[in-house]
Amino acid sequence: RELVSVGYADRISRWSLETGQEISRIGEGLEGASALAVDITADGTLLATGGTAEDRTVRLWSATTQEMRELGRHESYLGNVAFNPGGNRLASGSNDDTVQVWDVASGEAVMSFKGDVPGRQQSFHSLYWLDGDTLAAAGSDAIYRWDVPTGKLQARIARPEDVALLTDVAFSRDGTGVAAAAQDDAVYFWEPEAGKWVVWPAPEGTTVANVEFSPDDQLLAATTFEGDMLLWSVEAAELLASYQVTTGSIAAVRFSPDGRSIAVGGWDSPIWLWGIP
Repeated sequence: RELVSVGYADRISRWSLETGQEISRIGEGLEGASALAVDITADGTLLATGGTAEDRTVRLWSATTQEMRELGRHESYLGNVAFNPGGNRLASGSNDDTVQVWDVASGEAVMSFKGDVPGRQQSFHSLYWLDGDTLAAAGSDAIYRWDVPTGKLQARIARPEDVALLTDVAFSRDGTGVAAAAQDDAVYFWEPEAGKWVVWPAPEGTTVANVEFSPDDQLLAATTFEGDMLLWSVEAAELLASYQVTTGSIAAVRFSPDGRSIAVGGWDSPIWLWGIP
């Protein structure tokens, strides 16, 4: 039970969820260890990071030897990186309207996907592998599902008509549920059977920033720019709880793989851990 975090501190940190203590640091003091995005393989042996606004490089790190490999660069800052379940492919999404897929063993780019909205350069901030070959990617204007080996587009969901852009998207583990934040006072939930977006209102005066499904898809967590964490029942579409975490903006929210903890990270450095009964 570990948490991996990155930031502008020139290191990748590994934390114990049991004690809240930092276990180890990877790449400490190296400029390339600063990053805006991170992911780790299922076996915990390999990490991927996406660089900062000034450093747009995708990197792989060994969790044991701390050896680093550079895969390549995007034209703008990275929004997310994600390993597929087997750990043999890595996807990276960027503000440059592209998603790149890399072969982990060779380090080569094997596929590139691009947004399809004329005159709009999308930011691809959310990535999710439905299986080893199928990648879902959310841009600021649309959500896509691609078959990676063939490059074929399998599905596309446009953003809700009454919002300017999507700022974060979460995918349920079975791939059917989609929740989105759009820098307003609501969470947008996609109903595939009806083929439409349903609005879940957030508390008045809040601006939803991030969303995340629990591993069993029963809960949806959201954070706000005002420093709140919100928790919904997915089945009932009911807001269960609202917590004031900080007075600053929150950068990310994640459930632990066993669903027993929620990690919330702020732009002002702290990481908060919440237990779920």
